[in-house]
Amino acid sequence: MTTTSAGTGDVSVTRTEAWNGGFVHEFDFTAATTADDWTIVISLDAEITNIWGVTIDARVGDLYTLSGSSWQDSLDAGQTAAFGFQGAGEPEFEIVSINGAEPGTSAEPEAPATEDDTTQDTSGDDGTTDETSDPVVEEPAVTGTPETEEADTAPRPTLDYRVSATWNGGYNAALTVKNETREAMDTWSLIVSADDLDVRNAWGMTVTDLGDGTFELTGAGYGASLHPGQSVDIGFTGAGMPPEDLDVVSDDAPSDGDDGTTEPPTDDGTTDPAPGAFGGAEYAEALDLSMDFYYAQYSGELPDDHPVAWRGDSALQDGADVGRDLTGGFYDAGDHVKFGLPQAYTATTLAWGAIDFRDGYDAAGSYDDLVAHVDWVSDYLLRCYDDNGTADLSDDVFYGQVGNGQLDHAYWGAPEDMTMERPAYAITADTPGTEVTAQTAAALAASSMVLGEAGQGARADQLLANAEKLFAFSEAYQGTYTDAIPDAGSFYASHSGYDGELAWAATWLYEATGEAVYLQKAESYYSADNIYWAMSWDDQSMGTALQLAKATGDQRYFDDLDAHFDHWEYSVARTPGTDTNEGLAWLDQWGSNRYAANTAFLAMDYAELLDERGESDKAQALREFASDQIDYMLGDNPDAFSYLVGFGDDFPLQPHHRAASGTDHVGESGPNEHVLDGALVGGPDRNGDYTDLRSDYVANEVAIDYNAGFSGALAGLIEQDQFLLS
Repeated sequence: MTTTSAGTGDVSVTRTEAWNGGFVHEFDFTAATTADDWTIVISLDAEITNIWGVTIDARVGDLYTLSGSSWQDSLDAGQTAAFGFQGAGEPEFEIVSINGAEPGTSAEPEAPATEDDTTQDTSGDDGTTDETSDPVVEEPAVTGTPETEEADTAPRPTLDYRVSATWNGGYNAALTVKNETREAMDTWSLIVSADDLDVRNAWGMTVTDLGDGTFELTGAGYGASLHPGQSVDIGFTGAGMPPEDLDVVSDDAPSDGDDGTTEPPTDDGTTDPAPGAFGGAEYAEALDLSMDFYYAQYSGELPDDHPVAWRGDSALQDGADVGRDLTGGFYDAGDHVKFGLPQAYTATTLAWGAIDFRDGYDAAGSYDDLVAHVDWVSDYLLRCYDDNGTADLSDDVFYGQVGNGQLDHAYWGAPEDMTMERPAYAITADTPGTEVTAQTAAALAASSMVLGEAGQGARADQLLANAEKLFAFSEAYQGTYTDAIPDAGSFYASHSGYDGELAWAATWLYEATGEAVYLQKAESYYSADNIYWAMSWDDQSMGTALQLAKATGDQRYFDDLDAHFDHWEYSVARTPGTDTNEGLAWLDQWGSNRYAANTAFLAMDYAELLDERGESDKAQALREFASDQIDYMLGDNPDAFSYLVGFGDDFPLQPHHRAASGTDHVGESGPNEHVLDGALVGGPDRNGDYTDLRSDYVANEVAIDYNAGFSGALAGLIEQDQFLLS
């Protein structure tokens, strides 16, 4: 871990990852002294496309000035704030200053210099400081009111306006409001003028049409208040052509009283969230399709009533090289490897949806399909675990992968026609792989609850017993699984470490057994390091936080979840949207739909817990966010394009899938021979652009983990729709 130090604190790099054309950096800033409104200046010759934990105060050339987000902008000595960003371009960077001090210096930071500054201490005995040594902070130019002793005008922020995205018939506008005064703004409002402004949706503020081309902007939600020096990014979606500028015509908003404050806008001109484009019937259709996708991924000897006619028996010799039957399970994506980590994560997530949103699955008529999938994949995971018939953990073997990724990806064709070698990769006490064994323990525990509910009591008991033993093995023999299975590192490398999987597994064992020891273990392994990322096959920390919040009621888990969803709702970039959709919350190019769908699933589940706590407004906001994300994927986007194969009138015809393609070459033109019903493709780029092309394996990749959270989110939305109708 690289650390850059100055007298004001240390900045440590906690994660760095680069790929062709992009990168992610994550940091910890630990304050050496009290740090209010702290800043970090970084030299980076690249474009920051997504950021968390900090905001960009300014950019001059390759210098970015970053300031702590509102929830962590004030630190005591020794406190740490986590932040990070994703970028496009070259990943190299340099820390130029840490809260005003250059790296390597030991002095405390000086105030920003003015022309008349001197270096001597001019403070008097009364604790005040001579004006010549203080930084000159001007009041915002928009006020136009000289400061007087009798002034009773509330302080107002400055406003910066820019158009962040445009499309045929609309645009997104990004606004930055900043408090450049020395007074806190508990509430703020501005009156602006613009020609032909038609606001359809707003975030961080409300917009009220005052007539004659004037509008009142009032801070709301996360944008409601501003500390001195703080800025916040807000915005809106508009219809038509964007105005060239928003002119601040008055800082004095109309008042309903004599106290100088502005009453919240009423319904007669405010932009309320538009109703969603889809309802329960459409969500049920999408969920039924999503269940169909998993049937297309089955490996091994298929049941006689298998519903996908173009699939047949395949990979019937899996495990023969190690003398164990390792047939069955799911093929991972458009390839034919059975990667253990995403396989087990998918099983856990599917089971989780069945447990928490059973009514939604029932209403869609998809519950039996879901139980069949959980049964199929858990049967395979059981085969992967060989305890050699002893109570001794040291001789246990777990097969964490079947098939070599490099050999497999060199072949384009149907799984029924494969002839390449498909080696099985073992995890043992000598070569441990904690991520995959702990994730499998979670999958078996969660699956036991689903199958027990479905009337398979003996099978449920078998799964739970194996889950407990495999978890014990995972604790006893710890190590990164790609050391045991190097081939997996090129496809599913673990970036978050394995404590997260241990915590995740312990929460599910607690759910399944009710034994307090597992709850204690879950809390001890839990870490909130990845609040500003997303739940996925690599990281389940926010899923663990939700389970622990349910189990303990401890406020710290609610705080972590609130910070996570605040980040997703207000800081994660959005693609262009529509009149009824704010756009896809876009975290990363590879699987952009997947991350948003997983967060939507988590949001629906957390909303139920918030309802129980009486926080119905927050719960409703999360449901609206979740429906926005799923609706975008189903076609409520500027192109009216569905990213779910088989749903709607316009959907992908060339998903990156060997079996469905019906070809022996990925570059062959034309639609796939077989329709891969229910597959959720990777998704659009940051600008909302997408090309339906089989050879584009980023935008058109499909995978079992993509559909797992997506299915759970759909079930949650269906259940909510049923509740509203009842």
